[in-house]
Amino acid sequence: MVWQPRCTSKYKLNTDAAIDADGKLMGFGTVICDSEGMIITTSSQRIVATYPPYVAEAIAMYRGLLLAADIGVFSVEVESDTTTVVKWVVDGDHKNSDIDLILSDIRNLIQNFNICSISFMSGKTNNVAHYQAKMAFCLFEDCF
Repeated sequence: MVWQPRCTSKYKLNTDAAIDADGKLMGFGTVICDSEGMIITTSSQRIVATYPPYVAEAIAMYRGLLLAADIGVFSVEVESDTTTVVKWVVDGDHKNSDIDLILSDIRNLIQNFNICSISFMSGKTNNVAHYQAKMAFCLFEDCF
């Protein structure tokens, strides 16, 4: 498979991360929609951890891709509202050791997809994934 950014795909995968005010909880939100914009599935997950925001966003992307693979969706257009993470995944241009393993995991996982593009989108258009990430703070266990 040759990976190319911004390809047309059947499903759209939006991911987002949120960090609580105390900085001790991280929430991850995922939304997968079909080509007509209908929501296929969502997830909210949380972990007790303290990572920089860009690491949280990379974890959210990885968990979103895992969810897509788990439900058998292998043609996706991933959208994230974090330009840095998108650039690092697409270009492979990063020099930050605290995110190297996550980026490597994302790239390895992408190889299992038939079609996968990753692009930046404004946070204003990522409301559902953002809501899912914030909702994770209220959960005692992950929601799929």
